[in-house]
Amino acid sequence: MNGRGGVAVAAFMTWWAMTAPLAAEDRALSIMADRCGACHGVTLDDRCVAGDCGERVRAIRPNPWDLVIPWMEALGCRLSAEDKAGLTGYLMARYGKTYPVRWERLDPVPEGWNVVSLKPFRNALYAGIEGAGSVVRLEGSAWRAALTTDFYTMYGLTEFRGRLFAGTNQPSAEIWSSADGVHWARAGRLPSEEHGVIALGRFRDALYAGTSRGRIYRSVDGATWTAAGTLVPSGENSFHNWVRFLVDFDGTLYAGVEGAGMFRSRDGRTWETVALRPGAPSGVRAAGLFGGALYVGTTAAGEVWRTSAGDRWTRVFASAAGDARGYVASFAVSGGALYAGIDGLVFRSPDGRRWEEVGHLTPFTIEAMAEFDDALYTGTALPSRAWVYRMTSTDSPKGGGAP
Repeated sequence: MNGRGGVAVAAFMTWWAMTAPLAAEDRALSIMADRCGACHGVTLDDRCVAGDCGERVRAIRPNPWDLVIPWMEALGCRLSAEDKAGLTGYLMARYGKTYPVRWERLDPVPEGWNVVSLKPFRNALYAGIEGAGSVVRLEGSAWRAALTTDFYTMYGLTEFRGRLFAGTNQPSAEIWSSADGVHWARAGRLPSEEHGVIALGRFRDALYAGTSRGRIYRSVDGATWTAAGTLVPSGENSFHNWVRFLVDFDGTLYAGVEGAGMFRSRDGRTWETVALRPGAPSGVRAAGLFGGALYVGTTAAGEVWRTSAGDRWTRVFASAAGDARGYVASFAVSGGALYAGIDGLVFRSPDGRRWEEVGHLTPFTIEAMAEFDDALYTGTALPSRAWVYRMTSTDSPKGGGAP
């Protein structure tokens, strides 16, 4: 049982003992259907809890029963302590699932609706926020504003030359930096036709920026930027053309574009297409390094691909058969294991080949992961706020990174 499930256990035990299972089910379903008119989009057993969602349904899979009540409350459904106890009992009995790790949900981020970047810097953890254009810093279990801007999102938190850098998205593409994480200033600005910096990465003593139009820029100081490649010719500002990662692996810079696939450069200026499989390129979202190999996650079917040399790729994970919604949004290494955020699920692998599900934190995607102070942190959205979870304990898997 996770922390949120335990909140209502005492009340639930009393309530459950006095109520027949059928009546409990009827009451729980009635509460979900009758009181959460603002909660459109949640389904259980293929049934919309509000009754009339139609095509707007976003199914909550059977195992994350503990997400239903926070979702309902976040979207305005008023629930008494008795209501919560009853719902908790019903959901726990019907959908309960245990994991080999425990997750703690930290205090909500002050503003914004999604955590899109996490980065340790100078003994503190920082998060880039979508919807507020801010960077926040973790203090205990609470978040404090470190940088507030007029932009919509701060992406790509990256350390370079002893400073922490972040890129802005909407309405323009700027790069901001800080030497201490507290005092920030605009370091540079990309050409006016660029609307956003989505990814930052280091390669050969230079800092690289990937934009929302499928373009790459390069800087040796974070202030002056020059064009370093066009991955998507005539690319418009859209998710399809967002450069989602820039990763240095084995002396080569890899760039992943949301809908156009992956590219690589050995000099940081000339680029070639990388095919995970024969045929059309796969859309990619996340990349991670583990055990001397590069791992890349796709935007469809929840696939994870691995290479140890850059030329031959092997698929090491795919979502359940028939599930084409899989979206691999983040990777992190913690405690000698590789973690992947696939949709709202967290998977763990001790060797990059064997995977187990270890958490379900949101109905959306887990956009960011990072290890900090010997713990794994994950950033995501749970309507209508941005949240970060911390893995507080684990049964540390046996095995090590694959060579």
